Amino acid sequence: MKDFFKSKELWTFVGGAVTAVVTSKFAKSNKARELAVKGLASGMQVKDNVEATVTSIKEDAQDVYAEAVEKSKA
Repeated sequence: MKDFFKSKELWTFVGGAVTAVVTSKFAKSNKARELAVKGLASGMQVKDNVEATVTSIKEDAQDVYAEAVEKSKA
């Protein structure tokens, strides 16, 4: 019986079961929902900022290209 409680597999299983129960309880809580909403909102804001920056860089590059074409024709 002592060997049973020394089993690495047993403690790995018990640890996994405890983690699953705790995670399940946390995931259903209001605090977890608030954190998820805040995280998603922040991610969406970062995405919008990156898209605006990329658009600006693209427009600047197109302007530089157009000026280069004009100078090469002159």
